[in-house]
This record gives sequence, C-alpha cells and structure tokens, in this order.
Amino acid sequence: PSLRMVVFHKDAIITIERNAFNECRNLHTVMMPHAVNMVLEGNFRSIKPYTNQQSFPNINRDAFHKCPTEVVDNCIRSSILLCVWRWILKKEDKCSIRFKPSNVVQLMDESSFKYSTLDSTDIDILRQAFALSRPPTDLIDEILDFLHSR
Repeated sequence: PSLRMVVFHKDAIITIERNAFNECRNLHTVMMPHAVNMVLEGNFRSIKPYTNQQSFPNINRDAFHKCPTEVVDNCIRSSILLCVWRWILKKEDKCSIRFKPSNVVQLMDESSFKYSTLDSTDIDILRQAFALSRPPTDLIDEILDFLHSR
C-alpha cells in the first residue's frame, strides 16, 4: 500500500493488532498517542490515568510487519515497553503494592506475600525489558522496586 503516515489522536487508547499495517513499505511516520510516547520517553508515571489495564495501549510487536526498519524497530520497542508496564500494573494490583514517587515501596497488605514468586512468564517479561537497548530509567526503577519488595 501507499500509506506514508499514520497519526493517532494524542489521547487515543489504542490497540494495534498483528499485521495491522503489514507491508506498508512507504510508511515512514507513525505518530503515536501521548501515553505511548511517554512510555518510550521514560515518563510513564507522570500519566497516572493509566493505572487500569483496560485503558492501557496495546501494540502487537508484529503490527508493522515488513514496514521500514525504523517503524518496525519503534513498534517492537513500544510493544515490549507497554507489555512490561502492563505487567508492573498487574503485579501492583495483585500484590497491593503502590510505588511512591520517592521510590519507596509500601506493602499495603501482608497477604501479598503469596505473590512473591516469579513464574516463567514473569521471567520472560523481565528478560525482554533488560534486553532492550537503553531501557527507560523509570521502568528499570519500577522493576527493581518491585523485586526489592519481594
């Protein structure tokens, strides 16, 4: 297709499914919503409305399959970062943990210790996060705070 640019509304809550923009070889500009940009820039915690997983952006890592390399690379990075943040939010909900801006972890309920082990899915998500080139500091801090609280 001859699609050259995709622009999402800045406040959109998006889900981009696998192969949504498959083989758009002329697509060189993708302007993501504000929430995705904040995740990419390492400022996720400054957008507090995204504490609920249902209103969280979702981008399949193969959404821009066979598009120009820079678009594919950005899509994969966005997909991984969003996945890791979704994981953090899920862990916060399950464990009743709230991370404070001062990077102090507060356990809200002693029963949360039953969630202290990591399964193979957790390990895979953490591997993806740490395999990224220059992962955002806010994400690494959140992961380390979570692991430290366990």
